[in-house]
Amino acid sequence: MDVSYLDIFGTVPLILNLLPFYYYDKDRIVKLEKSISKLYLLDLDKVRPVLEPLYSNTDCPAKNQQGIIRSLVLMLDLGQHGITEWAKTVASDRLLCAVCGFEFGDAPSVASYYDFIKRLWLSSHEVHVANTKRIRSFVSKPRKKLKAGQKLPPKHKGVVNKFVRLAMRDALPKYRPEQVFQEFLARCVVDTSANMGILGNPQILSVAADGAMDNFPTYLLLYHWNIIPYIPLDAKTKITMDKLPPGVLCLNDDGIPICHGGIPYKCCGYSYPKGIKYRCWFDYKGIDKPCKCTDSDYGRTVYLTPDYDFRLFTPVPRNSDAWKKKFKTRTSVERSHKRLFEDYDIEAYKARSSRQRFALATMAAVNVHLDAWTKHTGFTITQLLDKASRSAT
Repeated sequence: MDVSYLDIFGTVPLILNLLPFYYYDKDRIVKLEKSISKLYLLDLDKVRPVLEPLYSNTDCPAKNQQGIIRSLVLMLDLGQHGITEWAKTVASDRLLCAVCGFEFGDAPSVASYYDFIKRLWLSSHEVHVANTKRIRSFVSKPRKKLKAGQKLPPKHKGVVNKFVRLAMRDALPKYRPEQVFQEFLARCVVDTSANMGILGNPQILSVAADGAMDNFPTYLLLYHWNIIPYIPLDAKTKITMDKLPPGVLCLNDDGIPICHGGIPYKCCGYSYPKGIKYRCWFDYKGIDKPCKCTDSDYGRTVYLTPDYDFRLFTPVPRNSDAWKKKFKTRTSVERSHKRLFEDYDIEAYKARSSRQRFALATMAAVNVHLDAWTKHTGFTITQLLDKASRSAT
């Protein structure tokens, strides 16, 4: 990657501030090379439109918002999880101040960090404090150990169906206290990853999720939104035979329809808008068949559509190679969890507040993208400092 220190993201001051340290404490710069490179690539100019509505235009102008974001990202990158101790560490370290964009001796206090996070969380602070202090009833953990692949029963029966019906009417509650964090992550990070090509084609994205997805309301919502589901059937799923179309006796374990002669139909792909097309196996192979179930030279053809059962008859048949190939990509969600919960260990931050936990999770997600940026571009800050030092001499 050919990077000029004079025209990248307006970060000339960072390079100039780092040059003295590069001359007199080069070993430490090299040690922090990966972290500094990540922060250098993080363009926070795009966060201004997101943050401006949260501050007054008449009072004393706010400062250090971008620096606090860099500091929190750097905190997790260096394996630290306590904001109080971290703020003190940064304020007492000239190099860390320079990396975050603070003036040494005028770095933000601990209170500034918490106030910044509080502003980004769109909910009443009084209600937030009350919920934090609320005494919660003790709920014992289940003593029965679950088997491999087994999950706990839902705590609130019917809640998924309730929210799906609201979503289909676009009537979900508008309460989204995390909205500013999501907007920051989208505009400053995800958009850049998309422009780099890291996310593939944003017009045909596949989304992987980890949760209680094999339920009829979820399939109904995905069908309503024209999203193709790739969800494995629960082993306890019971097939309702009265929902099968004419010409189908039953379904085998792979969801393939069986004709009344006991022979599986041959899948011929999805035929919009009719549904999944299946042909008589003998006619598909061009072999004389033992029955006369139809006079058509093409052979008996049936279509399975989601209208019969959204769970059983998905647009891409579960036994097909296309379904299996796509389903293998589900491991991306496990890798994402691994990055957040192991590599950046966000649960090490002992917080009861959903606001604090969400803030740290957002900064961990920023780090994951920045890791991909440095790997994708091959950029290192020392290359830029070498170039700057040669220019200065």
